[in-house]
Amino acid sequence: MQSSSHLAVFRSDLGFALLVAAGIGVSYAAVQLSGGSPSPFNHVSYLPILTAAHRWGWRGGAITALIAGFAMGPLPSLIGREGGAEDFTAWTIRLAAFLSVGALTGWLFDQDRLATVTGRAVATDLITREADRLHLAQRAERSADRIRFQASLLEEVQSAVIATDLDNRITYWNRAADAIYGWTSEEAIGRELHELLSDDPDSAKAVPRSVVRDGRRWMGIMRDRRKDGTRLLTSVSAVPLRDADGRITGGIGTAADITDQEAAAQEVRGVGQRLAAVLNAAPQAIILITGEGVITEWNHAAERMFGWQREDAVGRSAADLVAPMELLRHGRVGEAALPDVAAGELPPAVPLLLHDRNGAAFAAALGMASVGTQETPSHAIFVTPAVVVPAA
Repeated sequence: MQSSSHLAVFRSDLGFALLVAAGIGVSYAAVQLSGGSPSPFNHVSYLPILTAAHRWGWRGGAITALIAGFAMGPLPSLIGREGGAEDFTAWTIRLAAFLSVGALTGWLFDQDRLATVTGRAVATDLITREADRLHLAQRAERSADRIRFQASLLEEVQSAVIATDLDNRITYWNRAADAIYGWTSEEAIGRELHELLSDDPDSAKAVPRSVVRDGRRWMGIMRDRRKDGTRLLTSVSAVPLRDADGRITGGIGTAADITDQEAAAQEVRGVGQRLAAVLNAAPQAIILITGEGVITEWNHAAERMFGWQREDAVGRSAADLVAPMELLRHGRVGEAALPDVAAGELPPAVPLLLHDRNGAAFAAALGMASVGTQETPSHAIFVTPAVVVPAA
């Protein structure tokens, strides 16, 4: 590349030398035809003219030509040099030749410099543009890698991930959505979300439209249907999608199938309700306490026996409402209660004299049983009022 540059410079210099030689030949012929002096001094004057033209352009060449013409013409006459005077016509022709050579070569040098500067500017601009293009290409590649990575993450999420546009048409559908709803992404993309999944399209439209219109997160439970028509419950969380300028372009949400969990929760609630009904139907006062003696359950019989309502009793200490802890631990007749219960030894009912909310004493038999685990101890207290048999 460097040798090519040197060759181009050499060709340019050779052309310039030929141009200078041609100009000198024409000038010499013009001087001779006009009857001027054949002295080589006239032709040597072109050297400073060309040098000035090369250094300062056409202005430098023209000014130097005027100075050289004055030196070759009027100057010898002014200093009184004999034989120095020259025919005015010859001097005029020589001056015109000097000016033509100086201005023309200076203009050519200017064009050469301009072309060089322009070429360098164009080359620099091209290099800059290429660097920018490579930088943008690298950024685009990094963005593409990031998008592919994010897309792969969405495909691995166990919850359905679904994106929609402003018209609620599906634009993204991951593999988990395939498994949950039974529709493939090819079948789902482009269709309206509420018509594809909901048994009640009119009410289902409200969710995505509120997300797009209000720009807020929405969370809740939806009743959807699968491709085969079976129903399911899903826990849905949806947020708006925005572009780089912050404008809402659609919505994206996740949906998790909670059909089995909801059924299990309903079963647990049913068991709890049945257990509560059994506790409240029992004739005994049944009181559940933690390992520290804090009341967690208090049935209807306990309300009637002690006078405390359930909401007043739960969270209080059994030592305050039922019996002092010493009585619960040891009783009045032998060892009983928490230490033995914790050891797995169920104590017999212990006769005690208890007091209700108003301080009235009543006789009762108190028994305890362990109903918790070793990690979370819990005990049940059973209080049965003593039956007083009248004397015969």
